Amino acid sequence: MSNVNFVTTSVTNQADFRAELDLSQMTEVVENPSKSYKLCKLFDAGGDPLKRWYIEFYVFNIETGKLERQRYVKGFNTIKTLREKKRAAKEVMAEIDRLLVSGFVKGQKPEAPEFDTQFHPRLLTLQAAYEYYHEQKKAECRASTFRGYLTTKRLLFGWMAENRIGKLLLVDWTAEHSFRFAEHLKRQTFGNKTFNNHITNMNAYFQYWLDREVIKKHPSKGIKKLKVESGHHVPFNVEQMNAIKQKALAKNEVQLYIFIHFAYYTLARPRKELRYLQVKDLRERTIFIQPENAKTAKGQHIIIPPPLEKLIGEYKLRSYPGNYYIFGKEGKPSLKPTHFNYFYLRHKSILDELGYSDIDDYDLYSWKHTGVIAMYNAGMDIKTIQAQCRHSNVSQTDKYMKDLGLFRNEEVLNNFPVL
Repeated sequence: MSNVNFVTTSVTNQADFRAELDLSQMTEVVENPSKSYKLCKLFDAGGDPLKRWYIEFYVFNIETGKLERQRYVKGFNTIKTLREKKRAAKEVMAEIDRLLVSGFVKGQKPEAPEFDTQFHPRLLTLQAAYEYYHEQKKAECRASTFRGYLTTKRLLFGWMAENRIGKLLLVDWTAEHSFRFAEHLKRQTFGNKTFNNHITNMNAYFQYWLDREVIKKHPSKGIKKLKVESGHHVPFNVEQMNAIKQKALAKNEVQLYIFIHFAYYTLARPRKELRYLQVKDLRERTIFIQPENAKTAKGQHIIIPPPLEKLIGEYKLRSYPGNYYIFGKEGKPSLKPTHFNYFYLRHKSILDELGYSDIDDYDLYSWKHTGVIAMYNAGMDIKTIQAQCRHSNVSQTDKYMKDLGLFRNEEVLNNFPVL
């Protein structure tokens, strides 16, 4: 544990405050953000303002691959009145929590080696080779895919540090190492799909060096993936939908309230497509998903249903400058979009309060599935659903609907002759 004796005069000077906390901007946004930190907790000596208080939080160390406990003790302990001391501590906690949620970590990411005439891959450690590989992939893949690569790397480096093999050369890595790491992954709390993603990422890494004849054998090719059942992201029923909307308004989460309506009506992906929508993307009758934000990397139009158009008019979203992000950091359209996990965390907070978190598959993505089911129940044909989902063909939509328990010829089956 680290006892951090930081001195701060004002949380408003964020650069100095981050330096005191020894935090740096994290380039690796993990798949499960809640596991990269633990939010602040105040220890107030039983409410005695004359005694020493401290704030405790956990932050991810990018060098060790582990969470580290930190304590912040200065900046408010000079205050001797209970009310003012609580206020000051609360201000500091809010800023530390914001930094943690925004992806700040301890430590520095090692630099990838330069590929020049002096570059000798056979002399690289596995970790240095991984850094180089990721620098190459960064320009080739989508941001979400790259985050997956980085998460796999974080887990692998952490496991290597625990087993004291951090300096192992790439060419000395064996199938035994790969299988032991896979067994370590199986003991983690994430599901089969996440395990499979990590194995896929590791396979791609070794294939990269195998293709370049740096290694002679693929050391992780024999690892079998785990069975994955379809049905992730459970849709909400009508009662749950109403409860979530009411709770959002009761908590004055107006921006989240608007966001879930967009997810429901547009069937767009929350984190990349919706979060990066700009006012200029609100066309007269459609919403345009920019190619750099779309999953297919192609610009696409989504029809604006009348209820969504009414909501857009009610909150005057088209009245802002065209380059403003609809879901801006200021709680309204502004020049900067919200953070990657902003709506995920606020939505989860509401699910927790309503008791829906007992079912892990309820999340922000559930609104997309809920919208598809609503379209089906309203009698819309599969071509219309395909267009709003932006699927490349009807077969893709048909499979998607079957995974949700929806069948195109259900009415015919209801008339099945009695035996």
